Amino acid sequence: MVFLFEIELNMLGLCIILILSALLLWILKRKSLTILGLKPNQARSRDFLIGFCLSILLCTFYHLLKAGIAKNTWLWNPELDTIAVGNGILWVVKSVLFEELLFRGVLLFLVIEYMGWRKGCFISAMMFGLYHWFSYGVLGFPMQMLLVFISTGLIGWVLAFAYAKTGTLWLPIALHLGWNLCHIILFSNGPLGAMILTPANANKPEGIPSLLLFIFQLLALPAAAFLYVKWRTTKTKL
Repeated sequence: MVFLFEIELNMLGLCIILILSALLLWILKRKSLTILGLKPNQARSRDFLIGFCLSILLCTFYHLLKAGIAKNTWLWNPELDTIAVGNGILWVVKSVLFEELLFRGVLLFLVIEYMGWRKGCFISAMMFGLYHWFSYGVLGFPMQMLLVFISTGLIGWVLAFAYAKTGTLWLPIALHLGWNLCHIILFSNGPLGAMILTPANANKPEGIPSLLLFIFQLLALPAAAFLYVKWRTTKTKL
């Protein structure tokens, strides 16, 4: 019941953000939400497919690498509940859309309009990092706050950069959604508990391998997304 209530809250939050965004955009710029590039076309569909697959592949590789270093294996959840997985997917989709509309939506568009894309991406990344102090429940724990701020702020910058350079939310949504679905639903990491796969034991990487794994998790998706955006925008200009 609590889980379903959270899904309904996410839906309510989405509706509120859409309404407030539309009003703010009309009052300040006399424009509609079409500036977010949500209408699908061939280029945007390609961006979504590539971003989604890229994030899933990197997330899967990260978890398999982590299991290999820790001498662990992944097993099908013996108590797999298809309804719970379906609700989990719905929760992830709504939470991603909520965050994208909030941090890469109209507010980012307006900041870019008034201050330029560099400052806009930086501010969006800062706010995304600060937001995760609360959503991850690390407020009051300095080291965790620092790590969360760096990791989520970095991916937040790349997602903002993807929107700024492509003019559409399709790529940021795909990158964000692919990673979260793989991380939370497939590999059962996150607030939803056991989903599709669960670790066979409690082994965890330690020492230098653990540090290298953290660096990979920190940089792999942002670096790959950044390179794709640069390639995509360069190709568009040719």
